[in-house]
Amino acid sequence: MKRTVLNYLVIAAFAVAAVLTSCGGGGGIGGSSGKIKMTTEQGGNFSFYLAGSGTATVDWGDGSEKVTLTLNENGVGFDHDYPNATIRTITINGDNITGLQCISITNLDVSRCAELTQLNSHGTFKSLDISKNTALTSLVCIGQFTSLDVSMNTALTELNCSNNQLTSLDVSKNTALTRLDCSNNQLTSLDVSKNIALTYLNCSSNQLTSLDVSKNMAIKELQRGDNQFTAAALNALFRVQYKELVDKYSVTNEEIAILAESSLGSLSLESLLESCDEFNCSAAIRQDHLREGSKMIETEISITRGVTQSDVKALLRDAHNYRNRK
Repeated sequence: MKRTVLNYLVIAAFAVAAVLTSCGGGGGIGGSSGKIKMTTEQGGNFSFYLAGSGTATVDWGDGSEKVTLTLNENGVGFDHDYPNATIRTITINGDNITGLQCISITNLDVSRCAELTQLNSHGTFKSLDISKNTALTSLVCIGQFTSLDVSMNTALTELNCSNNQLTSLDVSKNTALTRLDCSNNQLTSLDVSKNIALTYLNCSSNQLTSLDVSKNMAIKELQRGDNQFTAAALNALFRVQYKELVDKYSVTNEEIAILAESSLGSLSLESLLESCDEFNCSAAIRQDHLREGSKMIETEISITRGVTQSDVKALLRDAHNYRNRK
């Protein structure tokens, strides 16, 4: 009799374990299984987009009926109206979900969605584990991160981790990157020496004191304002950033020091230097024009967001005439 009771207890224990396993007990957000799980506290309309193939089923986490839609590569919208603002966990299942775009989230778990190639996420979440998402090629993660590990995401070509609270960022393993936006963080250093494929880099509004882009010869656009660069670091950065113009117009060290702190784009800068050559300026007058011209052009840029070559020449002509009248 005792043996029979014991056998029943063992069988019952295995049955309970099987039920817990089938429900995904304890794993991730809310302890329920799902390809993707995200939490929101938003009331009213909540929406997100999925891309991929096959179908995806969404459990809105409020007891309402699940929704199943057919996915495509361009993205399909899912939306739901919540009666009030409270914490809810949304569970998403599908065979081939390759893209996710979501906003107003407080937590996100994509660790079971290995096929994900594009992730665009905005919210107040403070961490994101993407170590299992090795197929990712594009990642946007804007929240309240203090750290972000992308060391396993070697296929990334685009990374936007701006507007967080990052104090460090290691992209040494992400050699395929062509675009990197890490602006509006708290970075004190940034090593992009391994990212020689970069064509766009925005590291503005950080706490950088120097930046070496000598290996990044493919860069076409570099935004690096509102940092704490030393004068020497700015000069070195300018010399690399505008190497072709420095060589073409024989820009001197003194002129580099004048121009390095300006926010001129390459087109405006080239127009400025070309105009100085056209006026056959002496070294002293050219420096004066560069100093005064860059200030005036920056003012114009702030107003019009664009300066033509004729505008540059007119500004320089005014500066030249003003200097002669003094």
